[in-house]
Parts: sequence; C-alpha cells; structure tokens
Amino acid sequence: GVEVGEVQQSIVADGMQANVRFQDVDVDADQLVGEPGQGFSLAIRNIGLTRVMIGAMCIGLARFCLDQAVGYAQERRAFGQPIGKLQGVSFPLAEAATELYAAENMLLNCAWKLDQGERCVRESSMVKLYCTEMLYDVADAAVQTHGGAGVMRELPLERVFRWARLIRIPEGTSEVQKHTIAKSLGL
Repeated sequence: GVEVGEVQQSIVADGMQANVRFQDVDVDADQLVGEPGQGFSLAIRNIGLTRVMIGAMCIGLARFCLDQAVGYAQERRAFGQPIGKLQGVSFPLAEAATELYAAENMLLNCAWKLDQGERCVRESSMVKLYCTEMLYDVADAAVQTHGGAGVMRELPLERVFRWARLIRIPEGTSEVQKHTIAKSLGL
C-alpha cells in the first residue's frame, strides 16, 4: 500500500466547521484514485462544476430569502400601511430581486457552456463570486426587512444568513475568485 502520512482536512457542513486528521493511514494501491502525487490536480479537475453547484445553491437560498422578505413586507403594517410600501423596505428588495435575476442568468449561461464541454474557469469563478456575494446581500436585506426577528433562531433566515457568510469560503474564497478572474484577463 501507499502511506498517506499526515493529512488534515477541514470539513464545512451545515454552517459548522470541524477538523479531521488522518495520521499514519495505509491505503492499498488498488484503492487509490489516480496516481500518487496527483491528488490536487484530480481534486480541482471538476472545480468549475462544483463552483456552479454552489452558485445554484445560493440562488435557491436567495429566492427563499427574497420570498420570505416580500411576504413579510406585504403582511407587516406600520404607519397605516404594509411596510413594503415604504421605499426604505421596497427598494432594497427590488435591488435583491435584480441581483438574483442577474445571478440566475449568469449561472444558466455558465451551466450551458459546461454542458457544451467548455472548461469555463473564468465563468465558473464569476458565478461562484457573484452568487455567494449576492446571497449574502439578499439574506442581509431579508434579515433587515424582518428587523430584530430576522436574527432570531426561530426564523430560518438567521441560519441562511450565517450560511451565506460561510459559503463564500469553500471552492475558493471571494478573493481567490477575483484572482482567478483577473488572471484570466491577463492581469
């Protein structure tokens, strides 16, 4: 077999993070994926697809946040009218809807290119960057619309808001995405 040695991996799931450590692990040669020393290149081979998958998750969660905020803004009344009639509430939600629309179309275009067999390094980095940042913005607007209740554990928005911050890290942070995009521009 091949000795893996000491490997430490951070696992992120459901808003929680934990360290997993493998030490002195023996892996039989017939259980190896790829050739020894080629793990990193194998791991990033499908990174474009996984970045697009993260984008899709962000779009679904952003849609949920926007729906929750719009519903609340239509129900909650202040000054004799639904709070959604107030520009301070309606304008951020209009911006959130616009960001969501742009993210959906960006994702669909990149997914189509991947489906055509294109590698899409730049585009998938753009999708990961834009969609994760968009989710954070939309979740923030939804929390703001709900006021203090938006950060209470009784509402799912609080959990989505925490997850929106966290999801900007795996498959490359927003800064890594910007570096990849800039590099693809020849910078």
